[in-house]
Amino acid sequence: MPRARLYMGAFLTLFTIGTVGIARGTFNMMRVRLLASPNSWIRISLRKRETD
Repeated sequence: MPRARLYMGAFLTLFTIGTVGIARGTFNMMRVRLLASPNSWIRISLRKRETD
C-alpha cells in the first residue's frame, strides 16, 4: 500500500510539472508570436492609448 501511494505521488508531481511546463511553453510561444506580428492587438491597443 505505501509503495502504491509513493508511485501515485511521484506520478502526480511529474504530471503537474509537465502540465505547467506545457502551459508555460504555449503561453510563451503565443506571446512571442503576438509580439512578432506587426499588427498585433497589443500594439494596436497601445497606439490607441497614446492617441487618446
